[in-house]
Amino acid sequence: MKRLALALTILTGGAAGFCALRNASQQSQESLAIQRAALAAQTQAINQARSLREDLMVRIRGLNSAPPSVGTGAGAATSPPLGKTGSEELDANRLLAELGFDWNTSDQYIFVSKETLRAVRIEAMHKDRVTPAVADVLALSPGESETINAAAAQAADLFRSWATAHVERQEPHGDVVAQYTLPVDAAFSQSLSNSFVGQVSSILGPERTGFFLEYAVSWMTDLGISGSEPMTLVVKRYGQDGEPHLGYEVRRSGGSMSSEVAPHQPMPRAFKMIFPNGWPDLAKAEGFALPASYFKR
Repeated sequence: MKRLALALTILTGGAAGFCALRNASQQSQESLAIQRAALAAQTQAINQARSLREDLMVRIRGLNSAPPSVGTGAGAATSPPLGKTGSEELDANRLLAELGFDWNTSDQYIFVSKETLRAVRIEAMHKDRVTPAVADVLALSPGESETINAAAAQAADLFRSWATAHVERQEPHGDVVAQYTLPVDAAFSQSLSNSFVGQVSSILGPERTGFFLEYAVSWMTDLGISGSEPMTLVVKRYGQDGEPHLGYEVRRSGGSMSSEVAPHQPMPRAFKMIFPNGWPDLAKAEGFALPASYFKR
């Protein structure tokens, strides 16, 4: 009896093991089938995208080499080749119409030429980081954006060290409670420019770098990357309705701009590199008090 029970136990265990292996094999086959189906769908989508791209390129080349005629007969006018002669606006509109792109094609995207982008003003950098807008316009990958951010942070650190070491302070006098000047250092500016532009160019290539630098011109000027003239910050006290106020002026050889010292009117970036907290840091350094109106904003 014991032998019979043992035999039955072995047979039962073997059957259970066989069933488990068979189920595992079936699950593995089903999983493999699902993966193959997903891969086939992705491959099909890629092939369709490639086919669409090739079709668009063929149609574009056709428009450039053999523009359609307008009208019939010997006196019929023909449209000029795209981008060569005639109305560029008509050429662009004809191209968009031929490709099926217009304002209503998509509720999220529009199609514009690279030449149009040269006339569009976009802020490329904010707080030493690539803005989402310029990342979309120039089709920057996350890796490209982060590499540019690292180059910008490096440039900012170099400028901060230089500005702190070279800023010129003038003694307060009359209504002037603070005055600082950042001198011109052509060698430093050129070195900073070469380093930053070189890093961006190695990431984006010449064409996208050209666009990026046009969009980043104000940021580069603030950091002295393209600076060619001294910059002076003057803070003055003046009275208004019996209450003292503070105003500031930024002077350059090409002109000046002025505004009220207020939380919503931040200190110019070049000087904020020296005074990280802005106006409160400057007031503390020079020993003057910010007006009560500053804290009521």
